[in-house]
Amino acid sequence: LYSVKNINNFEQDLIFFQKYYRSIPLELMISNSRTNKAQPKNSFHLTFDDGLKEIYTIVTPMLIDRKIDATFFINTDFLDNKKLFYRHKASLLINHLKKRNKEIAKVENILRDYKAFHQSVEKSILCLKYNNDSIFNDIADIIDFSFNRFLKEEKPYLTTKQVKALIDSGYTIGSHSQSHIPFQELSLEKQIDQIADSFKILVEKFSINYKAFAIPFNDLGIKNLFFDQLYNVLDIDIYFGTRGMQKDFLKRNFHRFHLENKFVNENPEDVIKKQYSSTIFDRLRFRNTVIRN
Repeated sequence: LYSVKNINNFEQDLIFFQKYYRSIPLELMISNSRTNKAQPKNSFHLTFDDGLKEIYTIVTPMLIDRKIDATFFINTDFLDNKKLFYRHKASLLINHLKKRNKEIAKVENILRDYKAFHQSVEKSILCLKYNNDSIFNDIADIIDFSFNRFLKEEKPYLTTKQVKALIDSGYTIGSHSQSHIPFQELSLEKQIDQIADSFKILVEKFSINYKAFAIPFNDLGIKNLFFDQLYNVLDIDIYFGTRGMQKDFLKRNFHRFHLENKFVNENPEDVIKKQYSSTIFDRLRFRNTVIRN
């Protein structure tokens, strides 16, 4: 579903960033944005979403060695391996089906019964949404795959103990919502509930005195009213979106670009150059500012 960097490429990325930029902590970003100060020139801050265990076992030791700051955004429903992200369920089913080709026809029948079949079994599973638990479970049963067993044996997500260790090592955490649902598919009330409930858990478990939020997937189509609630009701300190180098009229909104998936085999210098080129082109067309209704 999603291609990620191997360890060597990730190490090379860190070397590049430290050569040309200076790592800054989340606390400085929050302080500067709240007091309308510019962020330091040529600075960077790394963020990692979804709260996977590799954050603790692989990523953080490499960051510690290089004294690089980072914030880890956690989906609280998955903390301590209590639940599985629905996109991870889809990936697991597809991988398991490759070993059980004889079951494909049965899976297709299940999908057709739910009126959820589209062109192929794989594509159909990838199209399943967060509220399709019955379909996920029926397919898992027919191919003899247990989501609960996977959670228990593989423990794909961070545990409370691991998150506390990350904080003790000087790293910051934030909310990535409760369950990583596309916010475009939720009412405003449910959007806010996803964030408020996740922060309640993060504050109770980890005693954090700041609130950083990174929206799941992207914020395309998200309304101004959402951000009004975010800052004036939930009192969020800082927000991370996915609009790359686009400008945002909200001073505490910061936008990111990733170095995974389609960019997984590209070095960060090339990705940054492409981002700059796109920014210049958009500026010439007066499209370099985030527009919301």
